Order: sequence, then structure tokens, then C-alpha cells
Amino acid sequence: MTLVPGVNKIAVSLEKRQATVSFDDAKTHVEVLTWATQDAGYRPQPQRSPQ
Repeated sequence: MTLVPGVNKIAVSLEKRQATVSFDDAKTHVEVLTWATQDAGYRPQPQRSPQ
């Protein structure tokens, strides 16, 4: 997978089969992260975290 500028942190839970991505929305967008995830062969399901 290509690195996406603006990604600050990725946390993966194999048990939950879930990854959480923290990013700077001034440098990238959910659509870019979705595309990169699909390009890596995974099925993304974006969810916004409560602020």
C-alpha cells in the first residue's frame, strides 16, 4: 500500500478485524484513505469518531 500523506496514526485490532486511522484532514480526505484501503485489497467501511 502506498503511504498517504497526512496519516498520523494507524491502530489495528486483529481480534476485531478493524483498523483505526487518525489523519490530518487538511492534508488528506476520507475518500483518499478509502481508495488506498481498497487498492491494498481491503474493504473499507469509513466511520466518523465522536469528537
